[in-house]
Amino acid sequence: RERGFTLLEAIVAIFILLVGTTGAMTLISRGIVGLNISRENLIATNLAQEGLEIIHNIRDDNWLAGAGPAWNDWDGDNIADNCSSPCTRFVLWNSSNVEQAPFDLKWNNFSGHYDNVGVSEKAFYRIINIVDNPDGDPLTPDVRVMSTVGWGGDGSCVAGGVPSSRKYCLTLEERLYDWR
Repeated sequence: RERGFTLLEAIVAIFILLVGTTGAMTLISRGIVGLNISRENLIATNLAQEGLEIIHNIRDDNWLAGAGPAWNDWDGDNIADNCSSPCTRFVLWNSSNVEQAPFDLKWNNFSGHYDNVGVSEKAFYRIINIVDNPDGDPLTPDVRVMSTVGWGGDGSCVAGGVPSSRKYCLTLEERLYDWR
């Protein structure tokens, strides 16, 4: 009698090997998808934070300009609160005021920033929503700034109160005060 594998044993061994490798491949592919989602979430967080910092910069530039513009002149026309509350606008990384025109933020290899002339396929969408005096207290002039970034494929996120076709949304919120 010869020792060796029978056909049935070989089929069972191949089946066990296939189940093991299929499980490992599924685990690897889900890990890669999870890493991509985490990467995009990190980029979106940084873009939302950048939106808040741009509004800080506009406020600080208004303060440094002295008596000219009001501290809450967001669109650069030297008039406080010319943008109706809530003021929903868009900003690029180098903005000196809020913009009315929406645009996708794409990675630009030349500038090293996300802007509206980049070439990446996966675009992010940032909306800045500014609410003047959200508590209605006339003694405390403040604004609530919400920076919302949407990204991903088909979906229905609401970015800063504006419906978007993006799949994922992330919002950062902050209060700014006239403390000068």
